[in-house]
Amino acid sequence: MRRLRPRISTPYTRDAPSDAEHANGPTWEYFTVPSPEAGEWTIESYGADVAEGGEPVTYSSLDETPINESPTASFTTTRTGETFTFDATGARDVDGSITAYRWEFADGATATGPVATHTFAPGTYDVTLVTTDNQGAQGFGHSSTVLRVGSDAAAATIYSGTASTLTNAVTADGGDANLYVDGAFSCNSNGHVAGDVTVVGDAYLTSSCRIDGDLWVSGALKMDSSPRVGGDVRAGGAITFQSTARIGGSVTTGSTFTSTDGRSVAQLRASGALAGVVNVSSFVLLPETSAGNRIGTAPLDGTAQIPWAAWLRAIATGANAPSWSPSLSDKPGCTVSTATAGTSTVPVTSAAWIDARKVTTRCDSVALQGLTLRLSADLTIVSDGIASTNGMRVVSADGKPHTLRLVVPGTVGPAAGVGQITLLGTTDVDPLITAVIATPGTVQINGPAQFNGQLIAGRLVLTGGVTVHSKFEPAQL
Repeated sequence: MRRLRPRISTPYTRDAPSDAEHANGPTWEYFTVPSPEAGEWTIESYGADVAEGGEPVTYSSLDETPINESPTASFTTTRTGETFTFDATGARDVDGSITAYRWEFADGATATGPVATHTFAPGTYDVTLVTTDNQGAQGFGHSSTVLRVGSDAAAATIYSGTASTLTNAVTADGGDANLYVDGAFSCNSNGHVAGDVTVVGDAYLTSSCRIDGDLWVSGALKMDSSPRVGGDVRAGGAITFQSTARIGGSVTTGSTFTSTDGRSVAQLRASGALAGVVNVSSFVLLPETSAGNRIGTAPLDGTAQIPWAAWLRAIATGANAPSWSPSLSDKPGCTVSTATAGTSTVPVTSAAWIDARKVTTRCDSVALQGLTLRLSADLTIVSDGIASTNGMRVVSADGKPHTLRLVVPGTVGPAAGVGQITLLGTTDVDPLITAVIATPGTVQINGPAQFNGQLIAGRLVLTGGVTVHSKFEPAQL
């Protein structure tokens, strides 16, 4: 039996070879010791079969140059507005040091150094990093980070500052008909968005919900029954998916993707339920919410500011209303209708900004009752609350495009404010008219209703067949 005894460490023996490679036979035995201890070694042979004068020992050594390991290229991402900061100070090289960093931002721009910042134009981007160590080896970091810039409230056909449900044939259509929900989102019963949907919260799609563009969800996503998404789906949380649903693009999730009826991804793709690949455990970064989106009160350039009382008096005078009509008095009240102004048809011949705020009217809310608005110019009504009851019709009186704005001033964001805008009954808006409805509180539309324009609200309640056509330039408020 043989034993190798280094000067300091524990000996290597046949019974305890430690980390050495060892084997033996009737007339031979060997030890291969990796990274041996420096210094003097003693080889001992003992046993009844060992010659008295000792036995020959063959010694050989091999000095191997270790293989250079590539550095890592991991990094973190933070966002401020449309500017992103990428930090690779956590990247490591286990057998040396990182000497170079090269960032590629997928828009033609590049940067160097362990920390880089970049501002993107609206779009979708994959950011990659290449690191180089002191021996020339490179690490290739693909963060699985999908960045999307833009599509916030200012570029959304419908914006809700809190949880929202799209139901009962609610439709947003047109090429730029995007929906932004700063809260949980539910879509069912023939809800339809022709553009993209961004949800800062969890999302639930069911029944015949249809989204023609991409779907972005910061939280978890559940799709059951027969909803359809025409583009890509990206969710920060887990995705649960029923095989009767359809996704026309790829899927990216920060957690897991699970088929509720036990189908594999390959089976879902073969059946047509999924058109693209599925990426799991990826980081999905959504557009920031426009929590500070301010709905202003200043009249637009070239627009006359008219007090509510003066506007009602002009309507009643133009209609030859009886002298006892409330709209001709010093206290015209909060409603414009046939009963108060002598007519249900209101002509607008020059751009007007109607100040119906409580501070000037003492009205918590103003009502437009069964009116037909005939616009030959733009009309803006600003109040602490606005209600259209018994339906409303808006037409272009001169055959030219005009804008109707119903506005409650304030800041739209995750915390819905006060001030409700309500449209009850049939709301029919001429295709030449762009309607902008904006409030930090609730927009409630009980259809049928259809118009070209934009909805901005702290909270949305839409039922009864509501169609918003995107006719897009973002609203000027």
